[in-house]
Amino acid sequence: MNDGADFLALYKELGVDPECDTDTFKRAYRRRVSGLHPDRAGSGNGDEEKLKKLNRACSAALEFHRVHGRFPGTAVKSTVAPAGVRSEVVPAVGEDAIDDADSPMRWRALLWLGLGVALTALVLSASDDDHPASPTASAVSIPDVARPGARTTEIAVLKLGMTPREVIAVTGQPFGSDASGQQWLYGASWVRVACGQLVDWYSSPSRPLNVAHERPGPDDTVPGFRPRRHCPPGG
Repeated sequence: MNDGADFLALYKELGVDPECDTDTFKRAYRRRVSGLHPDRAGSGNGDEEKLKKLNRACSAALEFHRVHGRFPGTAVKSTVAPAGVRSEVVPAVGEDAIDDADSPMRWRALLWLGLGVALTALVLSASDDDHPASPTASAVSIPDVARPGARTTEIAVLKLGMTPREVIAVTGQPFGSDASGQQWLYGASWVRVACGQLVDWYSSPSRPLNVAHERPGPDDTVPGFRPRRHCPPGG
């Protein structure tokens, strides 16, 4: 189907990302054609050959999109974890890890508790039609039960330094994780949890996360966040 096309070179030539939509792709293709067409550029056979190669590659990319619903090179969005990837994420055992993290029943109970609190908050906010919602009305406060006296974080978007429970309260249960268990997968997006805290993320336009920015910036942190350099094995 791809006729030997180099799709990475094609995206670079058009100046687009493989996760773009078809309208963006076609506009970029027309702009490029206007620069290569012999009638417009006044060039010789060299540009004519480039134009033919470009046409073949674009046709192959659009045909691939018609069959698969995405351009070649786009991460496959699936609710099923790929082979070799663990389907259940266990929080890291570290300073801020959940007590008794080795117990699957306790982990599931805490997850359902967090989801129950979120649903209760949504029902209460929906029933209060006579009063305008405050700027923080949709946020859900989830306590960190890792140890006595831990902070209570008002969760609306991801922040570096969040605990695994807080991350799941914002993003929901991931589709799976990589072999280390630290990179949680959400289709084309992912978050990285190490030493019991959120340390990085990527929010893809095709499957955006609840974040302020595509990649974390200096202000996307919880108060007092400081990355840990050392943590127990498996953290």
